[in-house]
Amino acid sequence: MSLFRTPARPTARRRGTSAVVGIALAAALVGSLAACSSSGSAKAADGGSTLRVGFISNTPNPAGPEGWADAHGELLPALRSAGISKIAWVPFKNGPDLSAAVQGGSLDLATLGDTPALTAKANGIDTHLVNQSAVGQDAWLVGAKGVTSLDDLKGKTIATQVGSYMYRYLVALLKQKGLFDDVKITHVYTTNAVASLQSGGIAAYAAPAGQLTGVLTAQGYPVIDKASADHPELLGTGATIITTKELAAHPGLPDAWNAARAKAVSEINADPEAFYEFAAKASKTTVDVVKVSQPVTLYPAEPFTDKGLKLLQGTDDFLAENKLSKGVVDIDAWRVPASTATTPAG
Repeated sequence: MSLFRTPARPTARRRGTSAVVGIALAAALVGSLAACSSSGSAKAADGGSTLRVGFISNTPNPAGPEGWADAHGELLPALRSAGISKIAWVPFKNGPDLSAAVQGGSLDLATLGDTPALTAKANGIDTHLVNQSAVGQDAWLVGAKGVTSLDDLKGKTIATQVGSYMYRYLVALLKQKGLFDDVKITHVYTTNAVASLQSGGIAAYAAPAGQLTGVLTAQGYPVIDKASADHPELLGTGATIITTKELAAHPGLPDAWNAARAKAVSEINADPEAFYEFAAKASKTTVDVVKVSQPVTLYPAEPFTDKGLKLLQGTDDFLAENKLSKGVVDIDAWRVPASTATTPAG
């Protein structure tokens, strides 16, 4: 049974539509996901546990510091002390689908964007925050040819992956500019963005900076807005979450995971070019694209930083205030228990 089948999604538009749309629709997967999974991390042949890790990617291999550590034979040895003897990586196209897998019991730990992680937590999916895996994820709004400004979008349809950090960026941007009620937002996977723009079905697409934006700009599609350049408060962060059940079974896992990740971050900062080559191969893209989408500066060594927590709190407040989630998440309480938490660094 496939974990990646996604139900058709209706158009999300105007006030009252939300990242909850993405979570609610993806939650339809829960029954099939639960049927495909065992309850809790599976027992490996050697008596240890298999850690089932979800991540966002169109390829089967994780490309961040965690993927680097795994590919270099460093991650699993670091997790053995926590009772882990095998790692099973499971890719998902977007955060809401991954969240549904967490809820359905198919995953023990996952890395995803802050918006779907917060929305899932607010909607009752029982997780704890292990770290902020990335801080400063960029999003671009790319227009169809002939669309060069935000004002050109009035009365038209804009697309993104509903429920993603790009969705939060798009909604916040439109609200800031007073355009939210004048446009329609629809769900389109990043893999279908080029075709949607080429067909004229959408007037703009909110995309993660990297391969897609490189393809679009090379084909002459204009960049209307960049979060990094124009709205740094709308940059996204990554979140690593663990289920309550997995945390109870392996209480030392967050520390072990974060220690392995910190070592990997140190290594990629010492040799960025080697990391870019690794990430390009894992993502099946080019080094130039990776330098835009995954600069080494995106990855803090510490589990939490003041900058990252500020961005995360801003996202949480925005989602709750605009009814894009079911309420505010207590981020301090969401983080792993005090015995394994790390004091934020500046």
